[in-house]
Amino acid sequence: MQTVCHPKARRFFVAVATLVRAWLGCFRLPWLGRKTDVHGESLHANPCESRLRPPRALLGSSAVATEFLIDSLDMKTTSQCVCRPALRGRRGFTLIELLVVVAIIAILSGLLLPALARARDKGKTAKCQSNLRQLGLAALMYDEDHQVYPIGWPPADGQVGPLFPIWYRQLQPYLGRKTNESGGGVFICPSSLQKAQPDLGRGPTREGGFWGILAYAQNGYLNNGRRDMGSRHVKDVPGTVLFGDTDGWDACLYSDVDPTANVCYRHSGGNERSAIMDRGIKGQKGKRRRANLAFVDTHVELRRDAPRRIFTPERD
Repeated sequence: MQTVCHPKARRFFVAVATLVRAWLGCFRLPWLGRKTDVHGESLHANPCESRLRPPRALLGSSAVATEFLIDSLDMKTTSQCVCRPALRGRRGFTLIELLVVVAIIAILSGLLLPALARARDKGKTAKCQSNLRQLGLAALMYDEDHQVYPIGWPPADGQVGPLFPIWYRQLQPYLGRKTNESGGGVFICPSSLQKAQPDLGRGPTREGGFWGILAYAQNGYLNNGRRDMGSRHVKDVPGTVLFGDTDGWDACLYSDVDPTANVCYRHSGGNERSAIMDRGIKGQKGKRRRANLAFVDTHVELRRDAPRRIFTPERD
């Protein structure tokens, strides 16, 4: 027996079903509104739709009611369901997605690389301060044993033989090494990267100042051309420099106002040519940034200048 539906009721049901289908279509559910058999399988000869359509049990009650209304009224709609082809394997990146990822990586690199460079420079600065503190302690022990500081630069009669006594050899026993060793180890600042000299057989760059063995110097006002000055001659202990950063050319350290000013401000963005006096080191002239200076009482300061008052042993 065929049930006859009133025309007004039919139009009402069709309108409601159309609205529900349009609403559900916003959620891209391509299986709604299609005819199915008793097992819930699609009657359309479209293989991909059967793969996309979930079981009827997973559909909501409103969707099932809508489907029943449309099937019972044999409504024909002009809207077609978009059938997506079956995915074959994993979908790769599109060009737009790849460009977006590359742009994000570039932006993050631009933000992170300067921060990493600053962190690395701070780490090297801390290692340099540790080296200078060890040198200050070694000089303190040397003074206790000999009542004088090591020789900054020997007088004419003391320059005998290739291994004459000088501070970067005299302090070696207090650092666990032998006096016939020149510099190396804690005498080298980790930021003292220079182009290797051709006769050294190293390269292209290496640490260790101009000669490859030394990146610090002793105060030029202490035992420079003499050998009798000790801690008893220093009146301003916390305000007198003992060792500091240089480019490695000289054994003695000079203030910024001296003709041979050689404090090297290599830290915080400087380089090996960040001293006032050039010593034939290759490369671009660097800006004067910061230099580590160790004082007689063994404390270390990261300074932007080196006035003469911190070099003289008198209380200025």
